[in-house]
Amino acid sequence: MKITTYEQRDLIPLTISVLGTISFFNACNTLKYLVETEFCDLKGLISTDTLDDSSIALLDVVDNDFHKITYDSMTGIYETAHSLANIYGLDIGTIIRDERLTEMGEDFVLELIVDQFPEDNFVDEDFEPAESLDLFAFSLVNVVNFLCSMLLAGKVDFDLSWTSSKFYLDFLSEDYSGKEHATALQLLQELGSVLSLSHGRILDLLYNNGDICWDDP
Repeated sequence: MKITTYEQRDLIPLTISVLGTISFFNACNTLKYLVETEFCDLKGLISTDTLDDSSIALLDVVDNDFHKITYDSMTGIYETAHSLANIYGLDIGTIIRDERLTEMGEDFVLELIVDQFPEDNFVDEDFEPAESLDLFAFSLVNVVNFLCSMLLAGKVDFDLSWTSSKFYLDFLSEDYSGKEHATALQLLQELGSVLSLSHGRILDLLYNNGDICWDDP
């Protein structure tokens, strides 16, 4: 089993680093979807693997349902990362510049999302961009799931199946009060709910033509 154990001092900074990584991947993946579906004339002319001035400019001018969903997800990730930094007295800029933490964060995410998708035969290179967007949104929730597991145990078993893990999504209804890092766990729980809702909205747009009302009652 690939069980990775982390030092206590690294848990919260690593959590913030992971959140930064999935935010970046989320933006790139949305950019890739837009270029492959709506801006085909830009294919090969604009990078979808990094965020340079031209790619950021494209994201800034797009106004469609998929972009709005991505924006909500990234806002949730951003707010969670900054809340954690404020609560634990950490500086996000310092974490981002820390090469060790950055590499740890990227390794954590890539164990769960290889080439921006889960490492599983369930996923192949022939998937349509829309299907890839669906799977990527689904896997983001699982990254947050594994972050909660890391904070609870100080370690992660990356060999647990991302689709059949017995605690997948269970963390959204857990009561973390009284646990170490309870505040961080509750913040991640709230973020998991945001990302899960975003995944549901993407599924709705892809397969139900956006007919489901997702507004809060």
